[in-house]
Amino acid sequence: TGEFVASEGHEALVPACEPLPCEIPQALEADAILHMCSSVTHGLSCIAGCGEGYIGVPIELSCDAPALQGGVPDCEGMPCSTNMPSGIGVDATDCTGKRTGETCRPQCKHGFLEMTATDLHCTNTGAFSDQTLTCAPQPCTDLSSHSSFSSTRYEHSCEGAVFG
Repeated sequence: TGEFVASEGHEALVPACEPLPCEIPQALEADAILHMCSSVTHGLSCIAGCGEGYIGVPIELSCDAPALQGGVPDCEGMPCSTNMPSGIGVDATDCTGKRTGETCRPQCKHGFLEMTATDLHCTNTGAFSDQTLTCAPQPCTDLSSHSSFSSTRYEHSCEGAVFG
């Protein structure tokens, strides 16, 4: 071991070193991931886990500048269980089993006309976004237009009737 000594009439300058920061991999910036690695520097470690609405095991990452070592946590979306699409004539089959981050599109059941519809998003709170789907009962065909019922000997009260 040596000693840093300045020559006569010169001041001794000791070099200052700072650890280099690690770059954050793009995979850690996904909505499902929550990490505390933004300011980690060489030789230090940080934790990455799952964000709100996702489940999985957190992992420890270590900084070997400029790379952050350790991978990415495996985060799975939680099931959406509230604000399920519903209403008269609404078929929400496509929304069953959806998880955080996934989308679905409810439809109208047979005999109903779709008035408005949009895709629904399973949010990180476990609820679907508000639905805009409205289904109206489909008008029944006028029986008089069928040859079997066009005769005046048959009476009916179906004119203007709607499904359901």
